[in-house]
Amino acid sequence: MSEMLVVWCCRCSFTERLDQIQRRHVTVVETMAHGLMEMKEAAAAKHVSLYDVESRIQYFLDRLYLMRISVRLLIHQHCESVCAPVTAKLSCSLINHYNVCIE
Repeated sequence: MSEMLVVWCCRCSFTERLDQIQRRHVTVVETMAHGLMEMKEAAAAKHVSLYDVESRIQYFLDRLYLMRISVRLLIHQHCESVCAPVTAKLSCSLINHYNVCIE
C-alpha cells in the first residue's frame, strides 16, 4: 500500500513541476518575436542586410516552434490524464477533446 502512495506522490510532484514549467514558458513566443523585431530594427539602423541570416533564423524558429508545440502537447496530455478523476479518465483526452473518430 505504501508503494502506491510513493508512486502517486512522485506522479503528483512531477505533474506539478510540468505545470510550473508550462506556466513559466508562456511568454516565449512573444519574447522571441520582440527579439527578432529589435534585431531587424538594429540591422536597419546600421544599414546591414539580414538576407543572409534570415533563412538560418527562419530554420531555427521553425524547429523551435515545432518543438515547443510538441512538448506543450505532451505536457498537456500528461496533466490531463493525471489530474482527471479516476472514474472520468479518458484513454486519450486529445482524441476526445477534438472529436476524432477512430474506427
